[in-house]
Amino acid sequence: MRCQAKQISEDILELKATEFLKLSIFQENQFKTRVKQILVPEQGTIIFCLKNGEEIKTTWQNRSRSESWTAEMKQNARERNLCKQQK
Repeated sequence: MRCQAKQISEDILELKATEFLKLSIFQENQFKTRVKQILVPEQGTIIFCLKNGEEIKTTWQNRSRSESWTAEMKQNARERNLCKQQK
């Protein structure tokens, strides 16, 4: 059986961690110091299990595919399309 969960991007994980850690920007050392494990029990739900035994449950939503592309990814796609059109 295949897992039906969609992949959670790193930027979403960092954003949600930054929110519950009450930081202005993501700080990896704070994250590693406090977070023991991340669970995704269902689509759109993340549970951060902290080292002190506390669990922080939050929700997330996948961005559209086009919103998740970086400028570099968009440029590469443009170049591939140009190459296909020229053939």
